[in-house]
Amino acid sequence: MTTFKYEAQSSSGAKMTGVIEAYDRLDAIAKIREQGGVVTKISESTKKAGGSLLGPKKISEKELSLVCSQFSIILSSGLPLVRTVELVANQTENKDLKLLLTEVAHDVAAGHSLSDSFQDRGTTLPVTFIETIRAGEKSGNLEQSFSRMQTYYEKSAKTKGKVKSALTYPAFVGVVSVVVIVIIMVVAVPMFKSTFEEQGGELPVPTKMLIAMSEFMTKHFILLAGIIAAIILAYRIFARTDVGREKIAMFMLNMPVLGKVNSMNCASQFANTFVNMFSADLTVVEAINVTGKVINNYVVSRAVLEMNAGIEAGRRLGDCMRDIEYFPDLLKEMTAVGEETGSLETTLGITAEYYDNEVDLATTKATALIEPLMIVFLAVFVCFVLLSVYLPMFSMYDNVD
Repeated sequence: MTTFKYEAQSSSGAKMTGVIEAYDRLDAIAKIREQGGVVTKISESTKKAGGSLLGPKKISEKELSLVCSQFSIILSSGLPLVRTVELVANQTENKDLKLLLTEVAHDVAAGHSLSDSFQDRGTTLPVTFIETIRAGEKSGNLEQSFSRMQTYYEKSAKTKGKVKSALTYPAFVGVVSVVVIVIIMVVAVPMFKSTFEEQGGELPVPTKMLIAMSEFMTKHFILLAGIIAAIILAYRIFARTDVGREKIAMFMLNMPVLGKVNSMNCASQFANTFVNMFSADLTVVEAINVTGKVINNYVVSRAVLEMNAGIEAGRRLGDCMRDIEYFPDLLKEMTAVGEETGSLETTLGITAEYYDNEVDLATTKATALIEPLMIVFLAVFVCFVLLSVYLPMFSMYDNVD
């Protein structure tokens, strides 16, 4: 449904203004007429359901896991769907999600399906959420669909949490290093420079280099900040283009240390999402279509979506996956074996668990390599600064003697 702003005139001639939600403009006009108003002006509102004027907020996987758990439990008690949605909405603390569920409850009460209502209103909802609900409605197993999604989103949130936790310390060290370097170059070095100039004499080469870098940063600080901001802005614009997304995705997959982590993360996303979709009674083509949209690497995502052409042409899933070079060989072989033995869901479920653990271990190993490199870089810089400061002092002591 869509939100419309309107201006109308009542039967008594009074001016009416407000907002109303309807499936289209004609539906909105009909609802306003039922309220006794004659529409004089109507337009679609820029404010979407479940969001704000600044744009809809993304609903976290942890919140989705909790909502799915509530849906599964309440539906298993035998309550009607409309009442179930209302109860889940009342128990939800997230204001945007509460508003979304309240509106969905109104739609379901009006006779619309749960999946269509979520799709029309849930601009921040993942495609896996909507398609699993739709599959559950078709099969009559809506309760099981929510139970599977609860497990899926809970596992995904834990995996991402582990990766985020592993990267927190290196990121912190990196930020601290940049702040320390800027303070030393902009604040500390100019103080030493004035002291050295008062003493006179020829300065050592390291000291001259440090002073020159400090003067450059001090004089052109605003320019440097502007250049950095321009680079960030240009990167963000470039990343929104198809060429940019492809180049960045290829770079992420070919990085020396993190490339393997990204590859295994794509394998984990594929296995977990495909199992969830396939177990929800979606066809292989439908499951691949949803899975491809979930994978966060553009190159791999596009390659997965292109597999549908081969599957529709009669090729097996395992054979199509062998064409994707960035998928690990184990994932390809396990998929082929599961397909041949008729245990694809079970086989990929085990594979998903394996790659979840591998992503965690690989991330930990990668950060274990990155942390010493950052510390060494910072130590070398500090040693260079100390050397540049103490060398002139030694020369001053020699001159005094």
